[in-house]
Parts: sequence; structure tokens; C-alpha cells
Amino acid sequence: MSMGNPTNDVPLETRLTWHKERNIWRHLDHLFTPSNKSFIIKRKLGKKLKQNRPLPNWCRMRTDNKIRYNAKRRHWRRTKLGL
Repeated sequence: MSMGNPTNDVPLETRLTWHKERNIWRHLDHLFTPSNKSFIIKRKLGKKLKQNRPLPNWCRMRTDNKIRYNAKRRHWRRTKLGL
């Protein structure tokens, strides 16, 4: 049993899937993300986690409710980070 990337154990044919909208073959390598992350990636994920929060109420009051929500809010399933 190898301790490397789990995609090395799986044949290439099973790692490909047909993308209907784009009519291309896609790799499933993005599904096998490592549990051990580098420090740079971990720091970026932490920053994005802190940025992904609703607008504070004091900011709403200060702007007289002109800014009502965080326009850069991200949902974990709909919008990916692309790291």
C-alpha cells in the first residue's frame, strides 16, 4: 500500500468523467484533496474563513442602512475559492 497520492492507486480510466455541459472529459483529481495542507494554503483558508461573515450591525447603522449585506459573501458549495 502506497502512502502517496490516493489517485496513484486508482487507474486513469476511473478518474475520468464525462462533463455534459462542456462535452469534455474531466479528471476527478480535485475530489482527492490532501488532509495535510501546507502552511500557505492553511493561512489562505483561514483568511477566507474570517472574511466570510455577515455585515456587522454597527456598520449598517453608520451608513444609515445603505450597505445592507456583505456583497462578497461566499457559500461553500456554490462558489469555490480556486486555490
